[in-house]
Amino acid sequence: MYEFTDRVIAYLNRRFIEIFGKLKQRVIRRNLARMDEITVLNSVNDAYIELERVSRKMLGVIAEKTYTKLHNGGSLAEMWLTGFLDGYSPVTRYVFSQEVGRKRARLYEALVASKGDPAEIDKALRYWSKMVAEYAVEVTDAVMLQAMAEDGLSEVQWYTAEDERVCKECGRRHGLIYPINAVPPKPHWGCRCYLLPVN
Repeated sequence: MYEFTDRVIAYLNRRFIEIFGKLKQRVIRRNLARMDEITVLNSVNDAYIELERVSRKMLGVIAEKTYTKLHNGGSLAEMWLTGFLDGYSPVTRYVFSQEVGRKRARLYEALVASKGDPAEIDKALRYWSKMVAEYAVEVTDAVMLQAMAEDGLSEVQWYTAEDERVCKECGRRHGLIYPINAVPPKPHWGCRCYLLPVN
Protein backbone atom coordinates (compact mmCIF):
# COMPACT_ATOMS: atom_id res chain seq x y z
CA MET A 1 0.00 0.00 0.00
CA TYR A 2 2.76 2.43 0.82
CA GLU A 3 4.24 2.15 -2.69
CA PHE A 4 1.16 3.87 -4.11
CA THR A 5 1.24 6.44 -1.30
CA ASP A 6 4.91 7.16 -2.10
CA ARG A 7 4.08 7.68 -5.78
CA VAL A 8 1.30 10.12 -4.85
CA ILE A 9 3.66 12.00 -2.51
CA ALA A 10 6.21 12.31 -5.35
CA TYR A 11 3.49 13.60 -7.70
CA LEU A 12 2.27 16.07 -5.07
CA ASN A 13 5.77 17.37 -4.45
CA ARG A 14 6.09 18.20 -8.16
CA ARG A 15 2.74 20.01 -8.06
CA PHE A 16 3.73 21.90 -4.90
CA ILE A 17 6.97 23.05 -6.56
CA GLU A 18 4.89 24.39 -9.47
CA ILE A 19 2.42 26.23 -7.22
CA PHE A 20 5.08 27.78 -5.00
CA GLY A 21 7.17 28.54 -8.11
CA LYS A 22 4.31 30.59 -9.58
CA LEU A 23 3.93 32.42 -6.29
CA LYS A 24 7.66 33.14 -6.23
CA GLN A 25 7.54 34.50 -9.78
CA ARG A 26 4.67 36.82 -8.87
CA VAL A 27 6.51 38.12 -5.80
CA ILE A 28 9.87 38.54 -7.58
CA ARG A 29 8.34 40.01 -10.75
CA ARG A 30 6.40 42.61 -8.84
CA ASN A 31 9.15 43.25 -6.28
CA LEU A 32 7.47 43.34 -2.91
CA ALA A 33 8.76 46.86 -2.20
CA ARG A 34 6.29 48.09 -4.85
CA MET A 35 3.64 45.56 -3.94
CA ASP A 36 0.86 46.45 -1.56
CA GLU A 37 -0.03 44.10 1.26
CA ILE A 38 -3.43 43.28 -0.26
CA THR A 39 -1.74 41.98 -3.41
CA VAL A 40 0.63 39.86 -1.31
CA LEU A 41 -2.28 38.53 0.73
CA ASN A 42 -4.27 37.68 -2.42
CA SER A 43 -1.28 35.96 -4.05
CA VAL A 44 -0.57 33.83 -0.98
CA ASN A 45 -4.29 33.11 -0.56
CA ASP A 46 -4.61 31.92 -4.16
CA ALA A 47 -1.59 29.65 -3.77
CA TYR A 48 -2.92 28.05 -0.57
CA ILE A 49 -6.39 27.54 -2.02
CA GLU A 50 -4.78 25.57 -4.85
CA LEU A 51 -2.43 23.71 -2.48
CA GLU A 52 -5.31 22.60 -0.29
CA ARG A 53 -7.47 21.63 -3.28
CA VAL A 54 -4.72 19.49 -4.85
CA SER A 55 -3.74 17.96 -1.50
CA ARG A 56 -7.28 17.00 -0.52
CA LYS A 57 -7.97 15.55 -3.95
CA MET A 58 -4.88 13.33 -3.91
CA LEU A 59 -5.31 12.30 -0.26
CA GLY A 60 -8.78 11.21 -1.35
CA VAL A 61 -7.25 9.18 -4.18
CA ILE A 62 -4.94 7.47 -1.66
CA ALA A 63 -7.88 6.71 0.65
CA GLU A 64 -10.09 5.34 -2.12
CA LYS A 65 -7.37 3.24 -3.78
CA THR A 66 -6.21 1.78 -0.46
CA TYR A 67 -9.74 0.99 0.66
CA THR A 68 -10.73 -0.53 -2.69
CA LYS A 69 -7.66 -2.75 -2.77
CA LEU A 70 -8.12 -4.02 0.77
CA HIS A 71 -11.89 -4.21 0.83
CA ASN A 72 -12.51 -6.10 -2.40
CA GLY A 73 -13.72 -3.18 -4.48
CA GLY A 74 -15.80 -1.39 -1.85
CA SER A 75 -15.90 2.38 -1.60
CA LEU A 76 -15.40 4.85 1.25
CA ALA A 77 -18.08 7.38 2.09
CA GLU A 78 -17.17 10.71 0.49
CA MET A 79 -17.17 12.49 3.83
CA TRP A 80 -14.59 10.14 5.35
CA LEU A 81 -11.59 12.22 4.29
CA THR A 82 -13.15 15.50 5.40
CA GLY A 83 -13.83 14.02 8.82
CA PHE A 84 -10.29 12.65 9.02
CA LEU A 85 -8.64 15.95 8.04
CA ASP A 86 -10.90 17.92 10.39
CA GLY A 87 -9.86 15.73 13.32
CA TYR A 88 -6.87 16.12 15.61
CA SER A 89 -3.78 14.12 14.64
CA PRO A 90 -1.75 12.85 17.60
CA VAL A 91 1.28 12.54 15.30
CA THR A 92 1.34 16.06 13.83
CA ARG A 93 -0.36 17.47 16.95
CA TYR A 94 -2.71 19.66 14.96
CA VAL A 95 -5.75 19.59 12.70
CA PHE A 96 -4.94 19.59 8.96
CA SER A 97 -7.74 21.97 7.99
CA GLN A 98 -6.68 24.50 10.65
CA GLU A 99 -2.98 24.19 9.83
CA VAL A 100 -3.67 25.28 6.25
CA GLY A 101 -4.73 28.70 7.54
CA ARG A 102 -1.78 28.94 9.91
CA LYS A 103 0.74 28.10 7.20
CA ARG A 104 -0.86 30.64 4.85
CA ALA A 105 -0.73 33.36 7.53
CA ARG A 106 2.90 32.53 8.39
CA LEU A 107 4.01 32.85 4.77
CA TYR A 108 2.12 36.11 4.28
CA GLU A 109 3.72 37.61 7.40
CA ALA A 110 7.17 36.34 6.42
CA LEU A 111 6.91 37.84 2.92
CA VAL A 112 5.79 41.22 4.24
CA ALA A 113 8.48 41.28 6.96
CA SER A 114 11.24 40.18 4.56
CA LYS A 115 10.09 42.39 1.68
CA GLY A 116 9.48 39.38 -0.51
CA ASP A 117 12.52 37.20 0.21
CA PRO A 118 12.12 34.12 -2.07
CA ALA A 119 13.75 32.00 0.65
CA GLU A 120 10.53 32.39 2.65
CA ILE A 121 8.59 30.76 -0.18
CA ASP A 122 11.11 27.91 -0.35
CA LYS A 123 10.72 27.38 3.41
CA ALA A 124 6.92 27.36 3.08
CA LEU A 125 7.22 24.76 0.30
CA ARG A 126 9.29 22.48 2.56
CA TYR A 127 6.82 22.81 5.44
CA TRP A 128 3.81 22.15 3.21
CA SER A 129 5.41 19.14 1.51
CA LYS A 130 6.41 17.61 4.83
CA MET A 131 2.92 18.07 6.27
CA VAL A 132 1.10 16.56 3.30
CA ALA A 133 3.53 13.61 3.12
CA GLU A 134 2.82 12.84 6.77
CA TYR A 135 -0.92 13.04 6.20
CA ALA A 136 -0.64 10.78 3.15
CA VAL A 137 0.86 8.08 5.36
CA GLU A 138 -1.72 8.72 8.09
CA VAL A 139 -4.57 8.43 5.59
CA THR A 140 -3.12 5.16 4.30
CA ASP A 141 -2.81 3.77 7.83
CA ALA A 142 -6.31 4.85 8.89
CA VAL A 143 -7.95 3.41 5.77
CA MET A 144 -6.05 0.14 6.15
CA LEU A 145 -7.26 -0.20 9.75
CA GLN A 146 -10.83 0.64 8.79
CA ALA A 147 -10.87 -1.87 5.93
CA MET A 148 -9.38 -4.61 8.12
CA ALA A 149 -11.93 -3.92 10.88
CA GLU A 150 -14.80 -4.03 8.37
CA ASP A 151 -13.48 -7.36 7.13
CA GLY A 152 -13.82 -8.74 10.65
CA LEU A 153 -10.17 -8.71 11.72
CA SER A 154 -9.82 -8.04 15.40
CA GLU A 155 -6.05 -7.70 15.91
CA VAL A 156 -3.01 -6.27 14.14
CA GLN A 157 0.71 -6.64 14.76
CA TRP A 158 3.15 -3.72 14.83
CA TYR A 159 6.28 -3.99 12.67
CA THR A 160 9.26 -1.67 12.37
CA ALA A 161 11.69 -1.26 9.48
CA GLU A 162 14.16 -3.23 11.63
CA ASP A 163 17.19 -1.05 10.90
CA GLU A 164 19.46 1.36 12.75
CA ARG A 165 17.04 4.27 12.25
CA VAL A 166 14.25 2.70 14.34
CA CYS A 167 13.59 4.84 17.43
CA LYS A 168 13.37 3.34 20.93
CA GLU A 169 9.59 3.68 21.14
CA CYS A 170 9.02 1.98 17.80
CA GLY A 171 11.56 -0.72 18.70
CA ARG A 172 9.63 -1.38 21.91
CA ARG A 173 6.41 -1.83 19.90
CA HIS A 174 7.91 -4.20 17.30
CA GLY A 175 5.96 -7.45 17.28
CA LEU A 176 3.28 -6.28 19.74
CA ILE A 177 -0.30 -7.24 18.95
CA TYR A 178 -3.06 -4.65 19.38
CA PRO A 179 -6.84 -4.87 19.18
CA ILE A 180 -7.75 -3.22 15.90
CA ASN A 181 -9.79 -0.54 17.68
CA ALA A 182 -6.97 0.32 20.13
CA VAL A 183 -3.87 0.71 17.97
CA PRO A 184 -1.72 3.53 19.34
CA PRO A 185 -0.81 6.33 16.94
CA LYS A 186 2.63 6.40 15.44
CA PRO A 187 4.92 8.08 17.94
CA HIS A 188 6.57 10.63 15.63
CA TRP A 189 6.69 12.25 12.19
CA GLY A 190 8.17 10.07 9.48
CA CYS A 191 7.52 6.82 11.33
CA ARG A 192 8.16 3.88 8.99
CA CYS A 193 6.33 1.31 11.08
CA TYR A 194 3.41 -0.62 9.64
CA LEU A 195 0.65 -2.93 10.80
CA LEU A 196 -0.27 -6.38 9.52
CA PRO A 197 -3.33 -8.43 10.35
CA VAL A 198 -2.98 -11.23 12.88
CA ASN A 199 -4.35 -14.45 11.41
